[in-house]
Amino acid sequence: MEQRRYVDGVKLYADQAGRRAGQLLADVAAVTVMVFAVIGATRLYENVLKLRMPGDKLTESGSVLRGVFAGAAEWAARIPLVGESLAKAFTPGVDAGDQLVAAGGRQIDAVEQTGLWLALVVVLLPLVLLLATWLPWRIRFIREASAAVALLRHGDARELLAARAIANLPLKHLSNADAVAWRNGELDALAERELVRLGLRPRRQ
Repeated sequence: MEQRRYVDGVKLYADQAGRRAGQLLADVAAVTVMVFAVIGATRLYENVLKLRMPGDKLTESGSVLRGVFAGAAEWAARIPLVGESLAKAFTPGVDAGDQLVAAGGRQIDAVEQTGLWLALVVVLLPLVLLLATWLPWRIRFIREASAAVALLRHGDARELLAARAIANLPLKHLSNADAVAWRNGELDALAERELVRLGLRPRRQ
């Protein structure tokens, strides 16, 4: 279990069981939220795309109409003497088909863009929330706890940890006992307090 709390010397989880459980639950919750967000966004996008059916029908109808009139114009153009004039009579039909195709294309584009933006919102909202809350909280713990572990591995770090314990206490919580312990060089209790604050198990000297 101890090895799972570290990755290449990086302290991932606290030593205290309760705090470690809270961190694990938070990590699982964060991953779960993003998985459900991606699944929800995908399904939302697929459902929105169903609204493109009228656009598809417009495009299909326009293509058929354009093909019919274009074919008729091509046939009329082969008639001697009047073919060219007769072929021009079918031009409005070809144009109408083009307009239907263009209108259908615009509708399809609008539906696809709407689906894409809605899906992005569904993914980005929880992602931004996690980036603003969960991620800084986890990074702060990992950075501070890993630094403390590295400090402990390089020798007696009691004085530095005790100094941090004093510095991190609000003035209204700084008792006379803390000040006396600091002045008298009784650093163990202060150092242990800082280790506990960082989520580490106190090292007995």
